[in-house]
Amino acid sequence: MDSQCGECSADRAGHRSVPRAVVEEGAESRRRRAEAQELNQSILDAVRDQANQLSRRLGEADRRKFDEYLTSVREVERKLNMSRAWLDRPKPKVEMPMPAEGGIAYLLPVMYDLLALALETDSTRVATMSFPATLNTGDLGLEGSYHGFSHHGKADVLRNGLMVIERFQMEQLARFLDKLKGRREANGVSLLDRTIVLFGSGMGNGSSHSNKDLPILVAGGGFRHGEHKSYGTEANRRTPLCNLYTSCLQRCGVEIERFNTATGTLTNFG
Repeated sequence: MDSQCGECSADRAGHRSVPRAVVEEGAESRRRRAEAQELNQSILDAVRDQANQLSRRLGEADRRKFDEYLTSVREVERKLNMSRAWLDRPKPKVEMPMPAEGGIAYLLPVMYDLLALALETDSTRVATMSFPATLNTGDLGLEGSYHGFSHHGKADVLRNGLMVIERFQMEQLARFLDKLKGRREANGVSLLDRTIVLFGSGMGNGSSHSNKDLPILVAGGGFRHGEHKSYGTEANRRTPLCNLYTSCLQRCGVEIERFNTATGTLTNFG
């Protein structure tokens, strides 16, 4: 991919993995975390009460603006409820050492391993991983940053360096997909079949910062694969990437007609 940054996201439909050994958390640690969550909830309750009183005294325009603030408060409360649910949930125990510091050649494989374990143990159903443009590429035998190589200006030496980086990215993605394919759930279905993996970039050409003709790869999730699809490129007929997002969300069971700027679902896909 001729782009400044790549992104991999995995979204898992509602299926459980094979049960695994769990980590036992001490009672004192659980008590401290529960107290911290109760304190945060008390603060949110106080904020909500004061917000409701203030809202009744505001005009229509101010109330709309105030609703934006309340939306952020509700998001904090939602995350707090998720943390509370996680408190009493058994933590999976896996055989993997704590990651250490390192360059891209070390960190990218480790991050993929962590992502695979998180999905396999059902620690999460949705995960996103991005590749920072500031990554040092010295351990790939290059001198310079990912960002520098992406702004190649068609210079061969920089384009060749970019190919080294992005070939490594694709090799690690393939390794990740193979790992998911090799993991079988209780019913014999592979973890890859239960997981939608979306890989790509927000730029079709990092050198010119173009967001046209984006290189996107979709794997797993029960879709029909093995094809390269090209969609309209005319200015008035371009297919929004959000059409793909809408298709993926619907496959995950989200009842939604369109996401963001989508004009519908992705045609000839599924």
